Amino acid sequence: MNLRRTLLTAAASAATGLTLLAAPVAAQPVLADDPTVTARAASSAPVCETAVYAFTQSQRFVRRVVRKTTVPQKDYLSTTSMRFKVKSSAHAFAPRDNQVGVLTVNGDFRARHLVFSVNRQTKKYKLVQTKVLLNRNFRQRLIVPASGANYYTVDPAGTLLRWEFFRNSKGQLFLGNRTLVKRGLGNLKTLAYYKQARFDGVAYNVLVGTTKQGAVQQIRVPVQNPARTKVLTLQATGFKRYEAISPSICMVDGKPDWNHATLTMIDTDSNLAHFYGLKPFLRPAEPVITNHGRIARSLNWRLHAAY
Repeated sequence: MNLRRTLLTAAASAATGLTLLAAPVAAQPVLADDPTVTARAASSAPVCETAVYAFTQSQRFVRRVVRKTTVPQKDYLSTTSMRFKVKSSAHAFAPRDNQVGVLTVNGDFRARHLVFSVNRQTKKYKLVQTKVLLNRNFRQRLIVPASGANYYTVDPAGTLLRWEFFRNSKGQLFLGNRTLVKRGLGNLKTLAYYKQARFDGVAYNVLVGTTKQGAVQQIRVPVQNPARTKVLTLQATGFKRYEAISPSICMVDGKPDWNHATLTMIDTDSNLAHFYGLKPFLRPAEPVITNHGRIARSLNWRLHAAY
């Protein structure tokens, strides 16, 4: 099951003439609290699967469904034909049910909103709209969606920032309401959004990433007080080779097990990808990280801006 959803809701602000656009939420329900007091009863084997979106070297937008070491579904979705290479990308809102939205940051330091139409019968995707955001000189090297209309970025100085996605009365798009979250994260090499969860009664956006030194880190950003962001190192070494990660969860008896996270990690230089399991992911105890193996050796994994 792929838990990446595109939420199509929007909250309008009459006072400013702006529409706050809801980004997709990778996670669905918000946990009532830190899940340390409840234990899951023995049940069927977990089903661990995610969907990886990325751009090929020829600028084609692709989607691959990863189930541990296999790829049961892969699609060449659309040719973007963009002049400037996509440096990073993230899911975004889509105007209609049969569309997929993608937010990109390109080599010209401009952000773009791409909309792909989806043919549910043929499973083919087609690029139908490209809008350049109003943000100029948008020098953000990493971008990820979060809960609501929020996005997180990391700039070249290593500062983690939070933004909101807006559309004005002219239909123009931009990222605004920039909030400084945390400095000193210049070592982050990859970053992804996992879910919104509560710890000790406080709502956090939970991010996961890897560093240039090969560590796996979990970043917990308090929704109401981002200045109190916590960075937890889950494993200090071993993941230096990867340029992109795509997180998901495992399903047990048809229900999401948020403490059983998965990471599809892509090494573009070596043209390979591995599938990892992390459990328990949201508990205070350090999770056990399991390498389930190399994914689909015959596929070309020289992808960029994957999420």
